Parts: sequence; structure tokens; C-alpha cells
Amino acid sequence: MPNEFLVKNGLISQGNVTVTGSLTTSQGDIIVNYNSTSSNSVFRTFATNHAVGNRNASLAFGLYDGALTAMTVVNTASSSPSFNSQYISFATHEGGISVGERMRITPLGNVGIGTINPTATLQIVGSVLATSFTGSLSGSITNALTASY
Repeated sequence: MPNEFLVKNGLISQGNVTVTGSLTTSQGDIIVNYNSTSSNSVFRTFATNHAVGNRNASLAFGLYDGALTAMTVVNTASSSPSFNSQYISFATHEGGISVGERMRITPLGNVGIGTINPTATLQIVGSVLATSFTGSLSGSITNALTASY
């Protein structure tokens, strides 16, 4: 691709030309294909797909203000030993409260809020406040004061 840049070990290169310096901006945004209707991607790639050495690599988009809060894609071991899988972690920070992972989407698509190991499509550890629930109910309701359906 003619407009593709590679960043490796802090160095930027385009084609066969390497720029000595790192990708740093102190006065603005990093903009990908401004005002274009074409698709754009920012991703991390590996020389060997699914290699054990790729595990625990990550790519984060976030903010650092005393602590890193970010959406992070993490490469991890798959349930199949020949492959790797990815999960998405969401970390937040509230003033004097320590930073931490608050939500995770697992490689199987389960979403956990307050847990990093959700075993259902949506698992919430903590209180849920809602004005209504719609849809059919299967299973049981526990610890509810009243239920109407």
C-alpha cells in the first residue's frame, strides 16, 4: 500500500525508507486518512501468526493522567494449543480510586462487567438498576423482591 507506515521499535518507516525517530505528537492528534470515505485501520501485526511468542502482546488506546485508562486488545492463548485468541479489556480510573479493569469482552464474545471471566453472554458482578426488562424469561429470578412478567 503506498500510504502504509510501519512503526517498529519506535521507528517509523514507509516502504524501504526508515525514519530515525519515534511516532510522537505533542501538539495534536494522530489522524488516519482525514475526510476520506475509505476504510481505515490501526492494528498490530506479527511476523508469524499464532506463535507462542505473540501471546500477551497488546494494543491499547487510552489516556494517561497518573494512571493508564484504556481499551486494550490482548493476545492470549487459545483453548486450542495451536492458536492464539484475543480479548478486549476496558480500564477506568476515578480520582483517588485505583485504576482497574471494569469490563471485558472474551474471545468467545461474553461480556463481563465487574468480572474478567464471564461465563454467560452478559455477566454482571454488582447491582443492576433498570427501569424495565423486555423479552422472554427463561430460568429463574433469585433475590428479587417482586417480579412481574
